[in-house]
Amino acid sequence: MQTDWRNEERNYNSDIKFLTRLNITLTSDHDYRSNLDNALKMIGTYCQNDRVHIIKIYPDMTFTLLHEWHKPSLPSIKNKIKKQKCFFEQELEDQLNTHNYIYIRHASDLNCKELKCFLEDCNIEESLLFPLFSGYLFSFLSFSHCTCQNSWNKDDIELFTAFSAIIAANLEKNFIFKKMNYKLKQANQLTAQLTTNRL
Repeated sequence: MQTDWRNEERNYNSDIKFLTRLNITLTSDHDYRSNLDNALKMIGTYCQNDRVHIIKIYPDMTFTLLHEWHKPSLPSIKNKIKKQKCFFEQELEDQLNTHNYIYIRHASDLNCKELKCFLEDCNIEESLLFPLFSGYLFSFLSFSHCTCQNSWNKDDIELFTAFSAIIAANLEKNFIFKKMNYKLKQANQLTAQLTTNRL
């Protein structure tokens, strides 16, 4: 029993250290796209996922892949997927409303033919999606396996929830930073204009 507790404690400490490194990576410089790509790579490698994506949902209920990481042995799917209509399956919506995430255990078990075909075309068998809550962006953080040999457990889901919270906070921070820069530019232009008018 004690050995199990020590392993659990070691895993917990390892996860805390990883979350700290992840947060540092996301805030290390002002190139937030590069930071996000590095963060997805860290997450995918640490958790042994096949693919990790940030999926943006548009107001017209279409989606695109904003960011992607995949195992080197797999092809990229980001450039293949243009703006595409969102899929609907009642069971998945119920999961999202109840658990605050979507877990597709076997793509072959889905009722929605379009979603099933989409996942098969992308060679995705199992997928977990977590909403990224941000004031300006409706999106999901998606983890995928191309086989069902590595099913996720409750601890994985808790860790992925922490990942999504950290990424959402950094997306929001980036949006606020951009907005402040824009306002600062406007103020500088107005000051320059007023100075010129006085001369």
